[in-house]
Amino acid sequence: METNEELLRELASASKHARTSNGGAMELSLDNARNLASELGIDVSDSVAVIEEVGYNNATDLCLYFARLVANKGDARSMRGYLDDAVRYTERLEGDISEEVAQIEDAGYRTAVLVELKEARTAVTLRMTVPYRMEESLERAGEFAEKVDMDIDEEAAQIEREGYGICLPVALETARVRSDSGEMHSAKEFLRDAVRYAQIVGRDISGAVAEIEASLS
Repeated sequence: METNEELLRELASASKHARTSNGGAMELSLDNARNLASELGIDVSDSVAVIEEVGYNNATDLCLYFARLVANKGDARSMRGYLDDAVRYTERLEGDISEEVAQIEDAGYRTAVLVELKEARTAVTLRMTVPYRMEESLERAGEFAEKVDMDIDEEAAQIEREGYGICLPVALETARVRSDSGEMHSAKEFLRDAVRYAQIVGRDISGAVAEIEASLS
């Protein structure tokens, strides 16, 4: 009797989660219900099917809602997660939301590109001493731009030139300081960075590099 009541509780719980669009919790309750029904030799397939139809449809709608919400903010990572869940729930009912997903993706990735480019510019404006924040933002911008065929090469290159131009003298000076203090490995790393930055911005630092390299010998 207790086991039968537990089955009913699991089905009721699954139904509640289905109505509130909680697809993951619904699936967990339905799995428990199926296991209990199997032990009792009871067929609950009709009840499960009804609950799943309500739950997966509601969960899909909720995921699409949140996907649009974060897409409008340029949060491509979260958008991707919500869309993946929406597709998974829809496939359980053999549905197709590919057109809607494509529209949300296009808007979301385009907005995300603009957000990441702005982040990269902000890092430059704040006169960063190392380029990591700028580089990470530009890498993400490039990744998202590729998904929607946006050409940001010129803008990204301009941001890089300005950013690396700011970081270049910092890297050179740090290499000198580290060399003077005997931190040779660190000095070499900063010198390599400086050479890379100089190549990107088109600046000749061969004299400074030779001077520092001599101190490293």
